[in-house]
Amino acid sequence: MSIPTEAPAKCQFRASCAPKASESKPLIIKVQIPYTGPGGPVSKGHLLVYTKKRDLVCQIREVDDITGYDYISQLVRSQGVGGAKVYFAAELQSKDELVVKVSEVLATQSF
Repeated sequence: MSIPTEAPAKCQFRASCAPKASESKPLIIKVQIPYTGPGGPVSKGHLLVYTKKRDLVCQIREVDDITGYDYISQLVRSQGVGGAKVYFAAELQSKDELVVKVSEVLATQSF
């Protein structure tokens, strides 16, 4: 359509995007169940986790923690928007550690 736009960030095309901050900071994240199109969410697969700016993008994999994966998947399906996505408060402890506060599902956010 010849409408000038900015190029998307490289991290939007990768399976993960490491955060730039090295200090602890609070975040709001979206956790999303894999989606295959008009059929709706699929039953299994990695859960996608990202912030509004997508400066943090990662996945929750069942093989890493089956109990945590199942718990979060159940929250998404039972309390999430359309049973496909849910928002949580989280805290980025370090480049390699994200603490998700699953005790409270947040209201729908604008991303």
